[in-house]
Amino acid sequence: MKIDNIEKKIIEILEKRGPIIKKNKKITDYNFIENGHVDSVGFIKFISEIETKFKISIPNRLFYSKKISSVKGLTWIVKKLL
Repeated sequence: MKIDNIEKKIIEILEKRGPIIKKNKKITDYNFIENGHVDSVGFIKFISEIETKFKISIPNRLFYSKKISSVKGLTWIVKKLL
């Protein structure tokens, strides 16, 4: 699957939880944790939805990575796991 398609699907899932406000940044740099778009409980549900959508399992060790909190980083993780 192409990076653009992965990114688009991640953004669609995020937007179900509310609009993305970019504040002069590229959407790929959007940090959904820092911006409060996804809280701790919502994060678990969000990641579960990502895993289901892409038919992957994100290893626990990646939950400690800063990459998992941005669109770009999560796209990279999903791409590596496909």
